[in-house]
Amino acid sequence: MIRRRSRSSLILLVAVAASLSVPAVTAQVAFAQTGVSSVETAASYRLGRTLRYGMWGPDVERLQMVLGVRPDGSFRMSTLRAVWRFERRRGIPVNGTISPHAWSLLGNEVRGRVGDPVLRVGDEGPAVSAVQRWLGFPETGKFDRATATAVKTFQAGHGLVADGEVGPLTRAALFDEAIPASATPSPGVVVSGDSAELGRRAASLSLTYLGTPYVWGGDHPAGFDCSGLVQYVYRRIGVDLPRVAADQYRAGPHVTADALLPGDLVFFDDLGHVGIYLGHGRFVHAPHTGTVVRISRLDGWYADHYVGATRVG
Repeated sequence: MIRRRSRSSLILLVAVAASLSVPAVTAQVAFAQTGVSSVETAASYRLGRTLRYGMWGPDVERLQMVLGVRPDGSFRMSTLRAVWRFERRRGIPVNGTISPHAWSLLGNEVRGRVGDPVLRVGDEGPAVSAVQRWLGFPETGKFDRATATAVKTFQAGHGLVADGEVGPLTRAALFDEAIPASATPSPGVVVSGDSAELGRRAASLSLTYLGTPYVWGGDHPAGFDCSGLVQYVYRRIGVDLPRVAADQYRAGPHVTADALLPGDLVFFDDLGHVGIYLGHGRFVHAPHTGTVVRISRLDGWYADHYVGATRVG
């Protein structure tokens, strides 16, 4: 009888020791077992509670995946900082929590809007080169896995959904980093906040069409001429401009070269050519037959044939 009890005790001790040697099922493991493996799938989850500092579990891990934080399922400082960045980026109260409403904003960002161009792995062209240039990445013009990783890193550091794809919000954030938010206006020139924001939106949107073929008379993403590109971009953000460059020149107040802001229209060659200013002496335009929409600098031929600029709005 004593021997049997000793054997039972030994079995019990072995079982306890074995259980202690097996790692507990972490939130990361439990989350992986659900089959969720992408940011898109994680963001599509319907959150039913508010997530805040100190919480843990699969919901927190979903949040971490979406914001590019190491997904350990524990809402600690790294996650809190990522939430703060997201709140500041989206202009919502910075309280370090993710409510179901804030979660829906993340989901909307992943899904995007119908018709919004998105750059992702496999894409090629000047638009990809521009993204790589802004990231300080080798400009191959090919959106490969390394580029996607660089995009994810940028997104995680700027309160964006870290899906490695460049949609409107990521493009705007990259634009914010690469292009000055303002310039020093000439004395006596007043720039309204609405006008500056409108211009930045137009400049950012224009980059979507890098690589689009030049087509004489073209005013659609299948092909643009110079004024067709300008008209189309501004129409997308709710501003109707005349169709030809000479009329666009008269569509708003003129600004001097030292007061140019992103979104200003820059004109050349006796008003025969127009582009959209980006900042840092660069502008986007559709040059001529045989070319594509691209970024050029305000130097050389363009400086010699520069006429002036117009601010829309």
